[in-house]
Parts: sequence; C-alpha cells; structure tokens
Amino acid sequence: MVVVQVQSCLLSTQLPISAARLPCRVKVSAGKRYAWCACGHSKKQPFCDGAHVKKAPTILPLRFTPDKDQTVMLCACKQTKNSPYCDGSHFRVIFQDIVKKLSTLPPEPVIPSKKPLRVELLGGKRYSWCTCGHSKKQVCSSFASIFSDPCLKHTSHRFPHHFFIFQPFCDGAHKFKAQGLSPLRFSPEKDSTVWLCGCKHTNNPPYCDGTHKQDFIVSAPLHEHTDP
Repeated sequence: MVVVQVQSCLLSTQLPISAARLPCRVKVSAGKRYAWCACGHSKKQPFCDGAHVKKAPTILPLRFTPDKDQTVMLCACKQTKNSPYCDGSHFRVIFQDIVKKLSTLPPEPVIPSKKPLRVELLGGKRYSWCTCGHSKKQVCSSFASIFSDPCLKHTSHRFPHHFFIFQPFCDGAHKFKAQGLSPLRFSPEKDSTVWLCGCKHTNNPPYCDGTHKQDFIVSAPLHEHTDP
C-alpha cells in the first residue's frame, strides 16, 4: 500500500480510545484526501468528524491520500503501528478485554448444602437470601427433616425436634468472602412453608428447583461452616 501524504497524528502522550474492536473495510479513491480518526471519538469511523477538538485536542487526525482506487482495512481499535491501516493489533485489544472481563466477574458461590432448606416465611416480611453460601446466620426451624445435612445443628435436648439452620439467609459474609455477590431480597405475599435453595445454584432463586440433584452439585465439594 502506497500512501502519498501522511501527517503525524500524535502530538503528546494522550492515549486514544478504541472505537471498535474490528477494522473498517472501506473503498478509497486515488488522489482523494482522507482524514483518519486517530483519537477514537469520531462518530464517523474510521474517519474524523472533529470530535478530537473537544475530547482529545492533542491527538490530530492522520491525513493520507491513496495513489489508486482500492478497498482497504482501516484500523478502528486505534492501536495499529501502521496507521491508518489495520495491522492486527485489535486481536491484542480483544484479548485484553477478555482478561479484564474475567477479572471482574463475581466469584462463584460455595455450596453450603446439597439439599434444600425448609423454612417458614411470614407474609409481608422482607428476607435476604444468601447467594454466596458463606453465611452462618442461624435460624431455628422445627421443619428440618434433613438430619444428615451439615447446615443443621441440634439445639439441645430441651427442644429435640428443633434445629438451627446455618443457612439460607444472609449475615453479611459476602462483604468479606464473596465481594461482587449480593443477597437476594424478597417478601412473600403470605405466610408459607417453602423450600429454599441450599446449593446456591438454583435457576429460580431463592427457591429450590432441583439443581442440587445434578451431577455437578452432587460431585462438588461441600463448604464446611465452622461454629460462629
């Protein structure tokens, strides 16, 4: 590719933004002067619309004049080393996007129980269901029939049919152990006895939908709560 006239686009250390992740395929005409957007703020990509005047005054457009009619791939990520043409730098930008996205994803919840928890709810009362699995908030229940579940702890011989349930409600543990996960707040319309998800992977939170029966839950390690 022969360029008849090129003007430097960067006059300082100010950095451009990426207007798009993929290059723009455009037809250019021989002898016509073009102004390629170097700052990334233009709404007429890949060409300049003057947005740099206010948003990036130290980054000027790159002006060039092709010597023949042809179709070219002009850089839109603004990271090319061969301005204004694409040199594949957008692949690096895409990779950086993926790494950044993965680093900001909320943590996966732990599995405090592989069985749902049966609890009594009061109509109109607001509850905060633990989504992270780290909560150790104790709730007394007379409906706990899953005696082998580690989330259940016998109260005493005085109340032989009552149990303390470490789950399923929030105690704020997510703020320290699972930042990015927040409790699900809900208010039932009427008094009811329901099965709340204990594995934290239900698709119908906060209620159990049977996900705990799937192989990935059955074979997963169980999170062990220590006494508070």
